[in-house]
Amino acid sequence: MNPEEDVPDRWPRLVAAVQQALAAYPPDVAKLVVDNHQQSIQMQPRNGGAAAVEVSYWGTDEIYFGVGMTDSWIWDGSAGSVEEVLYQVLAEVMAGRFEEAGSLNASGRVQTSECEIRLGGTPVIPRPWRWRRRHTYAPYA
Repeated sequence: MNPEEDVPDRWPRLVAAVQQALAAYPPDVAKLVVDNHQQSIQMQPRNGGAAAVEVSYWGTDEIYFGVGMTDSWIWDGSAGSVEEVLYQVLAEVMAGRFEEAGSLNASGRVQTSECEIRLGGTPVIPRPWRWRRRHTYAPYA
């Protein structure tokens, strides 16, 4: 699949993936702001212990994805469409199953039904995940 071919309709599909993940919860669990002009999405949970989410589409196959203190980029790949990956990660984040390590250049991970998805930076001195100081966010509801 050539990622250039599906660029024109990618933004609406990203918005739909976020809305689909949010639809599993009551309407008041998060404030959702979709800016179609800037092609960005902000999701601020009402639960202060839950992770905030930011999604920005930068064209072609570049999608910025921020969760909590973790900044990352996601792309289309062999694991599935970027929209499906976004949905899977959001479902786990909203369920309170996003685990994060570090503060500056943080990294995070979620375990989906199919695989573990890691996001964010890599520490200067790589250490096994179990040795890192970790933080788990609360669920949205």
